[in-house]
Amino acid sequence: MRMLGWVGVTRLRMACDRLPPVARHWYEQWCIRDERQACEVSCSTLSDSSGLTPALVWQRARSTNGSISLAGDWRSIIFGSFIQETPDDEMSRYLLGEAQLALVNHVLETIGQSPVTLLTDEPSCPFSTVLNAQVLLQLRMGSSTLYLSLDAALFNAALEPSAPRKPLIERKQALGSARVKLSVRLPLASLSIGEMRDLRPGDTLRAGALLADPVSLQLAEGPVVAGGYLARQHDHLAVQLISHE
Repeated sequence: MRMLGWVGVTRLRMACDRLPPVARHWYEQWCIRDERQACEVSCSTLSDSSGLTPALVWQRARSTNGSISLAGDWRSIIFGSFIQETPDDEMSRYLLGEAQLALVNHVLETIGQSPVTLLTDEPSCPFSTVLNAQVLLQLRMGSSTLYLSLDAALFNAALEPSAPRKPLIERKQALGSARVKLSVRLPLASLSIGEMRDLRPGDTLRAGALLADPVSLQLAEGPVVAGGYLARQHDHLAVQLISHE
């Protein structure tokens, strides 16, 4: 089922604010401009096909949230004063198709919709009989006009309030409460494999350094983070730091 929606004041205001700049930018990028003529762009609501030429050939770009129907004198708008010298061949038709898709996708992107890759012929009237169901975008250059009819439902995504973004937290603050396990590394004397196998709880291992020599404080299975001396704090063995790696 085709989603149409209701244009209303808010959607029409949004269309009038956002779509004309998009159409003008597209015209500057894709069309051979005639500096003697101004490009006029307008938006309005349209409930039926009254006021439009019945002979217009329409195409439709279908999106998951609605459709855009388009028609008009594309060759005159795009090729401008060079239309007589431009052959109606495969290359020119390809360029016309790419220009049409570019305009449709620029419009869809502006109102928060995903792009399309295909335009299909529109065999029936593209306008709904429901009052104010579509926005009509018109681009005029001299006697040539392009028409884009947008279902009102396409504007829903742009009207939805975006979720407030959480402010970024400084790395120091984010990691400041994280806990890590530290260990003290002592240079022990070498042992034979037999002596290691005979070790029992309560045995004393001879260190390869004096108590006055510094020890290394490191992350468990990680790098050395500080150096210090063995010390005692109350009833606990401690390390007094002397350096920070």
